[in-house]
Amino acid sequence: MSASNDRTPGSNRILDLVHHARTAWRLLLDPRVPAWQKAIPVLALLYLVSPIDLIPDLLVPVLGPLAVADDLAILLLALRAFVYLAPHDVALELEGPPGGEAIDVTYRVDDRS
Repeated sequence: MSASNDRTPGSNRILDLVHHARTAWRLLLDPRVPAWQKAIPVLALLYLVSPIDLIPDLLVPVLGPLAVADDLAILLLALRAFVYLAPHDVALELEGPPGGEAIDVTYRVDDRS
């Protein structure tokens, strides 16, 4: 549940969102996670589709881009909270590397050219 340390802070927020969404989806399907914890990402999704917004899109046209940013921030915060509050052993088991699934391979270079 920790991001890779080789990235600069603030970079690849979309990758973080996808990673946490993938882990959250796996946790949502896992019966070992309590139902009250599963409500966290569900409530965040309901907030995204609800007409209630922290920064109204139409009422404050100058701050329109911030309205999208607050929605993404709430979604990312909810996904991180859900993964953080889930049973630690279950989350570690279901969490994959941020770039996708890890594949352990052995290879050799053929220098016959």
